[in-house]
Amino acid sequence: MNHFTPFVPARISLADVLISDANGRDLEQRALHTMRMRVKIQRRAEAAMLLALGFTLAFTFALQVPA
Repeated sequence: MNHFTPFVPARISLADVLISDANGRDLEQRALHTMRMRVKIQRRAEAAMLLALGFTLAFTFALQVPA
């Protein structure tokens, strides 16, 4: 299951793809490129969250007072 949602709704992120004709690629290629970029951003967000969680756990483990 995918727990990460993009920061921008799909319709808004596709709006520039639907409007822009700067590079002349067809709509399907541009939409595919947008989806790939969303996946790349999502993977980076997942990695950053896992890294932050790892540092947090390591920090709290290091600060534990022996009982």
